[in-house]
Amino acid sequence: MFREMFRDRDVVGANGVGGRPAYLGRRAPEEDARRYLAGYPDLTRVFPDLRANEKFYRNQIPCQPDGDLIDNVHERWSQGDVPLLDKLVGFANWLFPIREVDRNSSSDPLQMCEIEALRAEPAAVERVLRSYELFMKMHGIDLDRTTGQLSTTNPQLAETICFESGPCPVVRVLKSIGEFGFEHFQIQFCRFCAEHLSANPTVLSCLVSEWIHFCRTDEDTRVGLL
Repeated sequence: MFREMFRDRDVVGANGVGGRPAYLGRRAPEEDARRYLAGYPDLTRVFPDLRANEKFYRNQIPCQPDGDLIDNVHERWSQGDVPLLDKLVGFANWLFPIREVDRNSSSDPLQMCEIEALRAEPAAVERVLRSYELFMKMHGIDLDRTTGQLSTTNPQLAETICFESGPCPVVRVLKSIGEFGFEHFQIQFCRFCAEHLSANPTVLSCLVSEWIHFCRTDEDTRVGLL
C-alpha cells in the first residue's frame, strides 16, 4: 500500500561529508512530520554550492537524469507527453524539491538560500505553482490558483493520487509547496480529500495517517478535518 512506501523517511545529517549533506537512514512518519513542521532544526549547516534546484527553477539547467528545462517539462507535461510521464518518477524530485536527502536521487536537497532566492522571484514561484497544478491535473483534479481549492469531475481518477504506482508521493509534494509559500494549499488538498475522496479506504488511510500531519496549520484545523 501507499503508506507502506513511506513508513520511514530519509534523514539528513547536519554536517554531511565534504560539500554535501549526509544520508543517515530513515525516519518514522510521525518524527518526519514533527521535524518538517519545526523547520528542520537539526539542519544547521549551509551548503552554499548546492544551487541546482534554484538554477532548475530559474529555467537555467535541465533536471537529471535525461531531463529538460522546467519550462519545457511543463509544456510537455501539459500536452500529455506519454514518454515524459513514463520518466516523471525519475525527476519528480526536481519538480518538488525538499530539504531532505534522497537515498537514490540525481537531485540535491533544497537549501534555505535557494528557498529565499526563489520565493523572491515571481517567475520561479509561478513555476512552483505550475508544477503543483499539473500534478493535480494528472489526477483529474482542478486547482483554483487564487484560493488553492480543488475540484474534480472524475473522482475515480482523483483517487489514483494515493496509488503506490504514482510518479510522486503526495507527502513530498505537500512538503515542497509549503517551502515556497503555499502552506494554505496543503490544507486545501486535505480538505478536498476529506470531502470528496474519503469514501475510498486507501485515500482515507493516507489522509489520516500521513497527509494531514504535514500541513502547516493549527492543530484545531487538522482535527476538524478528521
